Amino acid sequence: MESQLPEYVTGTGTYNRYVNAKGSDVSARFHLERVKGADGEWAYHVPAWDIRYTDNGSDYTYVGCVTAFPNDGVQATIKGCDTVKGSDPFAVFEAAVKATPEDYDAVLEDILHEEEEEAGVALEEGRMEAAFMARHSGLI
Repeated sequence: MESQLPEYVTGTGTYNRYVNAKGSDVSARFHLERVKGADGEWAYHVPAWDIRYTDNGSDYTYVGCVTAFPNDGVQATIKGCDTVKGSDPFAVFEAAVKATPEDYDAVLEDILHEEEEEAGVALEEGRMEAAFMARHSGLI
């Protein structure tokens, strides 16, 4: 079951029916889309949007998010870049897109490679721990 954030977190509905999905006017490579719930539908009760990036025009990768929680204000963060703050989710998204370096393809490639390596290390550590536990089950 999907939990619903209380009104004190989402506010009184200012962003509940805000933009659901829109490409950037600054760069055709970036796209803003409201987060989806467990049912695959847009989660209107959550004031948050995913930022996706494409280098080929069709395959999009998650690179950040925009949030609009009352106590934090409106913020956009794109991987490898500074957080941008403002008062309007789409305007903050566009400001974050403007703040990305021109060689963002290379920056993102490096970030994704690092994340992939970290995930591989964590997986290997998990396997080693499981093997140890299997060999030494009497220790627990």
